[in-house]
Amino acid sequence: MISEQDRATQPVVKVEHLAISYETRAGEVRAVRDVSFEIYRGETLGIVGESGCGKSTVAFGMVNYLGRNGKIAGGNIYFQGQSLVGRSAEELRRLRGDQIAMVYQDPMTSLNPVLRIGDQMIEVLRVHRNLKKAEAWERCVEMLRKVNMPVPEKVMDRYPHQISGGQQQRVVIAMAMLNNPALLLMDEPTTALDVTVEAAVLDLVDDLRREFDTAILFISHNLGVVARVCDRVAVMYAGEVVEMASVEEIFTNPRHPYTQGLIRCVPRLGRSKSSSVLYPIRGRVPSPRNLPPGCVFEPRCDYARDACREQKIKSRQVSPNHYARCLFAEEINPDQWQPTEDLVPVSAVSVEGRETILDVDALRTYYEHSDSSPLSLLGLGKKEYVKAVDGVSFSIPKGLTLGVVGESGCGKSTLIKTIIGLEEQSGGKVEFMGFALKTK
Repeated sequence: MISEQDRATQPVVKVEHLAISYETRAGEVRAVRDVSFEIYRGETLGIVGESGCGKSTVAFGMVNYLGRNGKIAGGNIYFQGQSLVGRSAEELRRLRGDQIAMVYQDPMTSLNPVLRIGDQMIEVLRVHRNLKKAEAWERCVEMLRKVNMPVPEKVMDRYPHQISGGQQQRVVIAMAMLNNPALLLMDEPTTALDVTVEAAVLDLVDDLRREFDTAILFISHNLGVVARVCDRVAVMYAGEVVEMASVEEIFTNPRHPYTQGLIRCVPRLGRSKSSSVLYPIRGRVPSPRNLPPGCVFEPRCDYARDACREQKIKSRQVSPNHYARCLFAEEINPDQWQPTEDLVPVSAVSVEGRETILDVDALRTYYEHSDSSPLSLLGLGKKEYVKAVDGVSFSIPKGLTLGVVGESGCGKSTLIKTIIGLEEQSGGKVEFMGFALKTK
């Protein structure tokens, strides 16, 4: 048994030289190699990197969600001092959803489409906490309120397809937090959320971390979110952690060329595309079947030298609590970087004299809403309507882009579906290149 003193000083989770591979028809593919980190109570570690770098694979490996062809090929994972590698499926099932919870990028992979949301949330509490149904119901409604879900009592009675994608993600986050887990794995948790709900959810996650000393692994492409919520950051590339440091060090003093490249790709709020340029990282992430012989980033690196091609690079300390997998990390100054090609800002475009491609006038999309009362089931109840789109008008000239923004549930997706005919128009008109588009 582990004493309370040991629990206070040891990390909640410790990953040591983790390697994860998948068996394929072409042979074994090593998707993750030599990944090490630890997360302490009340700490948030962010993992960033391009798609295909192995971020989600690390999280899945920590709870053994690797599929039949996946396996931990090396290293170890310790949760509260106990190894998770080699644990039985039943032991891991008791941990998942209770002491370890995970929030996925796509909420529909977590929600059962044929069960009401309330039934799914209540099951979590009844399995792991043995609560009575009424008590579990109140706890679920309370958690839905915390994630700013409108009318949570009604949401509990709905199916996943009856709420928006952003609302689905809020349900998943609320479900993950029901048991106040010791470790929370969050794989792009706010991708489907609008900025206002994202801010509320991030505040909620931070409150949970502070109140219950929860350790959080936060995977994201959004460097702005990572800068806001994380204490430390691990930068992954091609299955390896290429840099790790505090969030302040990563953003003010990045030592690996890949980290510097990621930061140069971030748009700055308030800057116009007509006055500033974003510099992409040339090339693409290599396939794990065809990795470079030396440094995995060498083919895309502006600072590559012969030594980078001759040997595998090990992670080393370049300053206190700052590690980088680069031979020349101390010599590289991001302020002296010069682009390898000339990129110019986008010029402002005039809309005068341009042909109108799409014209939308007073478009409406209403849905009939009925409850589960006997009168409604017999068709005798009072008809109520949800005004998903109500009197929207705009036009788009040829060659221009119109952005549609708003909070989850505002009708953005319904608007597009109605325009292209996937939803029936309740009123208004849509013209495409002068031709009327009608759905009924």
